[in-house]
Amino acid sequence: MTLVDQDAVHTAANGFEGQMHAACNVLDRYLQSVNNVNAPGAWRGPAVGASTVTGEEIHSAQRRLQAKFELAIQTLRSNVHGFGDVDTQSTSNLQSVTSHISLRHV
Repeated sequence: MTLVDQDAVHTAANGFEGQMHAACNVLDRYLQSVNNVNAPGAWRGPAVGASTVTGEEIHSAQRRLQAKFELAIQTLRSNVHGFGDVDTQSTSNLQSVTSHISLRHV
């Protein structure tokens, strides 16, 4: 039995990537809507400025969050090949320890 299921790690990375893209798509559409509504001449007043600032703050947070998601996904994908090696090495280490144990009565 493996300690880490490589397919499960790939599935998790793919799931994270899908969720990241879905969230980013929503936030990109939000920023586009803010920019469209706040286009020069469309609206006036202090609320327009506040809305623009909020839209940019959300976009900035999105970029930071996306970078963290991408790092986590990359880390999972780049290290998954080593998980199987760890399982094999752990099994070998356990067998070398247990091979010296004798359960006979003296």
